[in-house]
Amino acid sequence: MSALHQLLADFAGRVNGHPALNKSLAGWSPSFFIEASDCGERFEIRIVNGHVADVRLSADQPGEQSLLLRARADVLDRVFSGRLSPLGAYTDGQLEVYGAQKDQIKLDVIALVLWGA
Repeated sequence: MSALHQLLADFAGRVNGHPALNKSLAGWSPSFFIEASDCGERFEIRIVNGHVADVRLSADQPGEQSLLLRARADVLDRVFSGRLSPLGAYTDGQLEVYGAQKDQIKLDVIALVLWGA
């Protein structure tokens, strides 16, 4: 398991273990992709009814309706460890985010609750 994969698995555990997020995310069931642009690693995070069900290395291409976060691996490491605000990374052009606005808002809620970002 790569360092980024482990970090995303830890992120999933924090999301699943947070009662406020469980309530806020109830009914939300997307799959979204995290892609490290510099090393080519791509992960799919599957959420079922607000609970992270799976984090897996994926060769699948994100579909047009998929949520995709793309950045260099070091930026993703800092974002998912809480050392870099996702909003700051996005504003500075370090993080690309594609997908439906409603899904992006849910990710903003996660970041705000977990890291105050």
